[in-house]
Parts: sequence; C-alpha cells; structure tokens
Amino acid sequence: MQQLDALVEKSSRAASIIWACVTLAVAATVWLLFKDTGAIPPEFYQAEPGTIVPFAFTSVVIVWLVLGALLFALRSQTVRETRGFKLVCAAAALIFYANVFREHTNYGDYGDYIQAAVNLESHAPFHGRYLYPPFFATLLSHMLPAYEGQIFYLLWTLNLLSVGVFAFLLCALLERYGFAPRAAAGCVFAFVAINVPMLRTLAYVQVNFFVVNAIFLSILWYPRHIILSALALAFAAHLKISPCMLALPFLLCRDWRWLVAFALGLGIFAAPTLLEFGPEPFLSSFKNVQDIYSANGGVFRENSVDSLFRSGMIIGLVSPEYADSLVKAGRAVLIVLGVTALWRALRWWPFAPSGEAGATVLNAAPVLMLTMMVVSPLMWEHHPVFAALPFLVMLRRVSSPGEWVAYGFALFLIYYVPTFDFYPWSYGRLVGAVTLLVLMVKTSSAGQRGTFEVIRRAAA
Repeated sequence: MQQLDALVEKSSRAASIIWACVTLAVAATVWLLFKDTGAIPPEFYQAEPGTIVPFAFTSVVIVWLVLGALLFALRSQTVRETRGFKLVCAAAALIFYANVFREHTNYGDYGDYIQAAVNLESHAPFHGRYLYPPFFATLLSHMLPAYEGQIFYLLWTLNLLSVGVFAFLLCALLERYGFAPRAAAGCVFAFVAINVPMLRTLAYVQVNFFVVNAIFLSILWYPRHIILSALALAFAAHLKISPCMLALPFLLCRDWRWLVAFALGLGIFAAPTLLEFGPEPFLSSFKNVQDIYSANGGVFRENSVDSLFRSGMIIGLVSPEYADSLVKAGRAVLIVLGVTALWRALRWWPFAPSGEAGATVLNAAPVLMLTMMVVSPLMWEHHPVFAALPFLVMLRRVSSPGEWVAYGFALFLIYYVPTFDFYPWSYGRLVGAVTLLVLMVKTSSAGQRGTFEVIRRAAA
C-alpha cells in the first residue's frame, strides 16, 4: 500500500507539472488571439454540425480544470487518505456527464425559470408552469435584461458542475452511513454512470442538483455545524417546497437550536423577494401549486399517483367520478407506508446505530427523501435524483434472494429504463419507488443483516 501511495504521489506530481505547462501554452494562445480583436477569429475554430459552440468549449474547459484540480489535490497525502476516493469519483462523474452533454442540443425547463424572472420584473403573476418558491426567480431577475441571453449558459454550467458535487457529497454520506471509502466511491460511480434521472435533470437544466446537494450538506453538517445544516435545508426549501418534510426528524429529536436556525433561514431566503417585490410572488406561487394539474395535463412519463389515475380518466379507463377518490386513496396508502417506514426506522435504527451522532436524522433521512418524492402530486422522470441516498443505503439492508430481486427491479425501473410514454407501462418509476419503500419497511427490523454487511464482517 505504501508503494502504491508513493507511486500515486510521484505520478500526480509529474502529471500536474505537465498539466500546468499545457494550460499556460493554451492560455498564451488565447491571449494572443484576443489581444488585437477582443475575440477568437472564426478561422481558428470550427462548429461541426449539431454543436453548440459555447457548450463545446465550456465542456472542454471544465474537464481540463477538473483534471488539474484532481492532480494537484492528489499530491497531498492528507487529501489522498481522507478524500482521495471521493475526489476521484466526483471527477469521473463530472467528466463523464460533461462529455455526454457536450453533444446535447435541445434543452427544456430552464425557460420556465427565465419566464418567472421576467414575470417578477414586470410585477405580473407567475406563469402557470412555475411551481416553485420565488427565491430562484428573484435571483435570476437581477440578470435581466442585460444578461438574459446568458442565463441559460450559466444554469447549464452550474448544473454540470453540480454533478461532481453530487457525487462527492453522496460518497461522503455513504461513509457516514458506514460504507468503506472504496466501497462508497465504487457504488456511487456505478450508480451515476447509468442514470436516467440524472440525464433528464441535465437535459431539462433543472434545479434538482442544487436542491439535493443542499439536502446532503444539511445531513452531513449535522450535528457538528447546526446553523449551517439548518441554513442548507432552508435554502433547499426555497428552491422546492418538498424538502421542508426533512425538518421532521429535527423536530422529533427536539433540537430547538436547529429548528430556530431553520426558521430564521426560511426568513432570510424569503427576504430578498419580500423586500423587492412584496408578498405577491409567494401568493402567485401558491396559486400555481393549487392549480398544479392545469400546468401539464396528462403526461404518462410523469409518474405520480395523481398522474396514474388522472391520465386514466383522460383516456377513458377511469371514471371521472372516481378519479379524485382514487388519487386521495392512493396518496393515503403511500403516506401510511412512509409513516410506517419512518416509525420502524426510528425504532430499529437500520441505517445508523443509535450511538451515532445525529442518528435520528441519519435514520429518518432516507425514508423521508423517498416519501417526499412518492407522495408529491408530480413525480417527473428527473425527480428520482432525490432517491439516490435511499437506494444506496439500502444496499446494506437487503439480504434474501427475494429482496435482491425486488431491489434490482426497482433500481432498473427507475434508473435504467429510458423515458417513454405508454399508459400504464410507463409508470414503472412509481412502481420502483413504492417497491423500495416496502423494502424499507420489511428490512428495518433489528435482526436483519444485509448481504453486504455480512460480507464486510466476515472479511474483517
């Protein structure tokens, strides 16, 4: 092991020197081209068919900078020992998706955020598809009108960078749940390498990575950094409403300091909108949530219980007089299932031992992250990025062949099956999420030992 560590140190030192020399050469070339004209002359670059030139160059710059940062970081023995596997996993994930989305040319939901910012600036109600708190639209409104054309490129770049942060934080969380560093990094990279919800999040330039990364930070920082933990979750709740559910375990363990900080954080992030635009944006956002079904109609790849029965009504398979009752009954069943999984998680401590710092939060978080997704009136194909932690921590719980088969099918349906619209077979992601919730209930007993845990103890 010492020989390998020495080899990594020497290799990273040599590679970082080469990287720095190449970087300086490229920078000098760009500077010389910019010096006289203020722009790179078009004869020095080409745009191949189907290429968005800014994205192509941004992807190359990101990949090159990530490589350099990784090489310089690995020169430190302390970094290699404490964060080496997480950094390699995060860099690999970011490089992978930078290459995938350098080829992408058609993007989706970012326009809803820009339109919401325009609505704010004109003091008009939000358009019907904006179903979020007004904080994000408030931030973007400050880029109008001068930088409106650049908002898309900014959001695209931030989304891509968030992939690396997502992988790094997920590795760190798995280590917090007892995974060895190598096992955590291996599981996370295998998870992100084929992942439809991540692809769809990036394709739609969604805010999901910003939200889930803030949730991860909130869990990681607790209980050592209570104020930061609370502020991180408050930030997530101002991007999407559903993360408010994750405040429940802090209430259950009566951490009043965290709860006060969370309440103050909600007020802090609400202040910019209130001071600049008043309460009307919040009322407009709330009205849009009340009219949530009018935003999209019946879409078969939207996998909520609401969509299952309302789409069935639209195509004539469900009677209109029973559709609302079926939606309420279905959501009630999922809430009961989620509450049962939470109760068992807090009774048997399946994910983290009771002596672990913040054990209540660690055991409740996977259940609540999954529950907030399945009980939502909307569950788009990009939403299961929120189920990454629940799926991976469950690797330590499933044990019997039947459990592994159920887990494998749930993983396959949610993360591997391409998006398609064919009623009712395109509702596989709903089936997969409910299956995992049932597995959480089944495997949470004190005597259950997952296959991975048995192997780890036998090898120790």
